[in-house]
Amino acid sequence: MHRIILHANRDDGFDVRVEAAMAIARVFNAHITCLHSRQNMTVTGDVYAAGMFTAVLPPSIEEDIRKEEQAFRDHCSRMIESEDVSWDWKVRLGLPERAFARESVLGDLVILSPAGEDIGDQSGETFLGRTLVAAGCPVLVAPRAEVRFATEGRVLLLWNGSPEAGRALKGAMPFLRRAAAVRILGIGEARSDRPGPEDAARYLSRADIRAETREVANGDAEDIVQDEAAAFEADLIAMGAYGRSRFSELILGGVTQSMISQTRHAILFAH
Repeated sequence: MHRIILHANRDDGFDVRVEAAMAIARVFNAHITCLHSRQNMTVTGDVYAAGMFTAVLPPSIEEDIRKEEQAFRDHCSRMIESEDVSWDWKVRLGLPERAFARESVLGDLVILSPAGEDIGDQSGETFLGRTLVAAGCPVLVAPRAEVRFATEGRVLLLWNGSPEAGRALKGAMPFLRRAAAVRILGIGEARSDRPGPEDAARYLSRADIRAETREVANGDAEDIVQDEAAAFEADLIAMGAYGRSRFSELILGGVTQSMISQTRHAILFAH
């Protein structure tokens, strides 16, 4: 792992994201890019409202925004410069998920926070869902503040044999290689046209990673994941994101949609 893209946005989860990024960067000797996304300074509005509420900013408000942005950057600098970690600060204009899509082309991990209730900012489900789909590398959703991210913890890999699950497995390899224990959890009825949990365990064994397998055929998927993660004492859950379309999950419900707002565990998503 060489480059971590950290979501640099002033919200309640930022300090937790920084701590997780620094812990990972120290272990893997990785560089952190603090990616701050904002609209053009000359206009303001809700970027998720199709431009319906845009307006020209007065110079005084523009100056206040610049001061707030500099204060936030200084806060970020104080947190990271106290550690022996390589980092830089980057600003991108426009939709934030497009900024992450661009930067993640040459990134190994994006770090975000769980989705909040406000859909119109950089902490809501709209932002997080779009970023999961757009990112060109795995996305780590950091846990709540009282749960420290463990780089050598126990990893629960959710498995259904889909391409997304395969990408999650491969994206989680740096953590799987260092894990204290790995469990592959198959949920639902196995499909004969897809590799099963034992196949995934065999794949990992070729990288000298020992993984146990478990399958649960019946029950609510979200409840199964939470119960199994608690029983396994998982520090990290790795899973594929949006195995069906994101729109379908929004309308019909799905494991990804339910998991992006949970705060009990760190989750690594791959689409």
